[in-house]
Amino acid sequence: TSGSGTDGQTFSCEIDLDNDQLEWFNNSGSSLGTYSFTQATDNGGRYLPCVHCNDDATYVANFGASTFSKTPSTGFSGISALLLTDQISYTIEDGTKYFQASTYTGNGSSQSIDQSGNSTFKPDFLWVKKRGTGTGGNALFDLVRTTSSGQFLRSDNNDEEKDEPAFGDFDVDGFSWDGAGTEIDVNASSGTFVGWQWKGDGTTGSANTDGNIDDAGGSVTVNVDQTAGIVIGKYTTPSGTAAVRTVGHGLGGNLDMLIIKNLASGHWAVWHNGIGDKYLRLNSTDKAEAGGTMWNSVLPSATTTTFTIGTNSDVNGDNATFAFYGFKAIEGYSAFGSYEGNGANDGPLISLDFKPAFTLIKNMDVSADSWIIQDNTREPNNYVGKYLQPNSSAVEVDDVNMSLDYLSNGIKVRGTEHNINESGQTHVYMAFAEYPFAGTTPSPAR
Repeated sequence: TSGSGTDGQTFSCEIDLDNDQLEWFNNSGSSLGTYSFTQATDNGGRYLPCVHCNDDATYVANFGASTFSKTPSTGFSGISALLLTDQISYTIEDGTKYFQASTYTGNGSSQSIDQSGNSTFKPDFLWVKKRGTGTGGNALFDLVRTTSSGQFLRSDNNDEEKDEPAFGDFDVDGFSWDGAGTEIDVNASSGTFVGWQWKGDGTTGSANTDGNIDDAGGSVTVNVDQTAGIVIGKYTTPSGTAAVRTVGHGLGGNLDMLIIKNLASGHWAVWHNGIGDKYLRLNSTDKAEAGGTMWNSVLPSATTTTFTIGTNSDVNGDNATFAFYGFKAIEGYSAFGSYEGNGANDGPLISLDFKPAFTLIKNMDVSADSWIIQDNTREPNNYVGKYLQPNSSAVEVDDVNMSLDYLSNGIKVRGTEHNINESGQTHVYMAFAEYPFAGTTPSPAR
């Protein structure tokens, strides 16, 4: 169906899914005709509005952001995310109950950092990064490993677990540093920091015997929240020569991402659903390499209860202990996937079905590209250009060429930098939500 109009004229369109028909109307409300179609079966049968124009005129499209100038015909309603409420329901309607990013300024002493989201929670996994005023490492704490003495791991190197008198506690609405909290990576006086926080099951973990690692004298401890799709764990391998083992994770579903670190020296091994039988290193800019002895040709997503570790020292050893973090995608809250870059500032559009609060991106095809973390707390408005690097102690950088737009239903890549948008190359991502796109409290645009 087509029609012509003059300056200032408004056209409207109605979709009838009962009769598989589109109908267009002109400025006066007269029909321009109907168009029949076959309903989509992919993408859950959902439809997205779009406009294509074949001349040089300027058009303004209203997809429900403001009041419509034409009253819909009888039996029709104006488009709105609220219309999806009775069609889509999410287990997690408020992402701030399970993930938040908090910014703060260090004081070199005791202080509490409170969450500022719509909801609050006691975090089980805390990742802190110094932002400015000098370099500072990525410090990772979790409830399974960390005691009041302050054990943490740094993702920007392959060092052993550190034990510094810095940590205070995981609080009911954030986290705190104790009186000795002068550790430069987390609470240096006048330093600026961000703390990314995830909720687990609220415990120091329990034994999991789903795998065979414990049969030979090893052990597995997991803190699991199946609702949020996260497991925070540690495993100890048996004594003797490293052999292929399986480790129980307790998520009750296939993993979409897995991160493992030897508490002694060793690289951070990362598997992601976008890389197949390969691995990445969180502490490195390396490209994805063949899985080989890392996964023993068994993808970590192969079963709903365990993952397989090969004989590589980054995931196995003689009576060695490893921390691990596993994730499963939860509709409306978390997503793990990949996209092909195009090198343009009109970059790929990544549909997530939620408004992002946090993104982690890595170009898997190149050995010189850093991991990139962005979030909605450091950048409450688009564009999102401030980034930090898990593999580096470098300060925060604000770069339009590394920018994203956080949309109500996903991500629009705007930057042209190869870390996030190299033409023809594959980039993998991890994303967590502020709010889902639909449900009872659908997310507004930024």
